Amino acid sequence: MEGKLLIVLLVVSTASSAVTLKCHVCAEGGVCSDGEIGELQTCPNISSRVANRCLKFDGEYSSSNPGSTFSLKGVIRNCYFHRQEGVPAPPLRCLSGSDAEAYLPNVHLITGDYCFCASDGCNGVDSLKPFLWLILTVGLMHMLLM
Repeated sequence: MEGKLLIVLLVVSTASSAVTLKCHVCAEGGVCSDGEIGELQTCPNISSRVANRCLKFDGEYSSSNPGSTFSLKGVIRNCYFHRQEGVPAPPLRCLSGSDAEAYLPNVHLITGDYCFCASDGCNGVDSLKPFLWLILTVGLMHMLLM
């Protein structure tokens, strides 16, 4: 009985944090200054879409839209809004090259990694600790359900 109560509490707390995800967001469109981790902000709804991932990019890339091209070298921390219909949301891990481009239309990576995570403040660290927490949580839930 106690095990089932623990599982229910874990699911409820996880579901409530997924609805109001908080990500580190740097000023100027998410572009961070040297060493900046940004401000922890609740991700807003944009055009009835809810951010279900935090994003951290560290490297260099270029992006193109009809009539304009943008290049960046540095760190970006921001909320991620999945916009492509029929394409699954990116996995909760770091991606590079063509693996990342599949989830980011009009972005052409030069070097670097896009990291996606889904817990509050997970994109404010320089390591993969948030992903370790996710793996441990899934493992614990698996053990409790067995």
